[in-house]
Amino acid sequence: MESIETCRVLSIQSHVVSGYVGNDSATFPLQVLGFEVDTINSVQLSNHTGYEHIKGQVLDAKELKVLFEGLKLNNIHFYSHLLTVCDPVMGDAGQFYVPEELMPVYRDQILPQVDIITPNQFEAE
Repeated sequence: MESIETCRVLSIQSHVVSGYVGNDSATFPLQVLGFEVDTINSVQLSNHTGYEHIKGQVLDAKELKVLFEGLKLNNIHFYSHLLTVCDPVMGDAGQFYVPEELMPVYRDQILPQVDIITPNQFEAE
């Protein structure tokens, strides 16, 4: 049984087999800082989007609910604070990864709901 004082983080991000983005880049630093990190991979891809070819799977809402239900059934779903962090991953080096039509969605719908945003310089501009 875990100590009640243990700080837990539930990180819902991408996972790539080759590369260090998403949960791969977040888990170890948080563990070094003493956090217990639970990860749910929203996508599982062969590599990050900088490559020409990408293969993998996307977690749908039903699968996400099933994973969280497993945490609840084992009584390991208690997180004392809810802090929403958004890394927009919209583009870099002057080019968008996503259609530019999504910009108003990020600006008007997503960003008002987050506590912390971590854009790169291109995304911030």
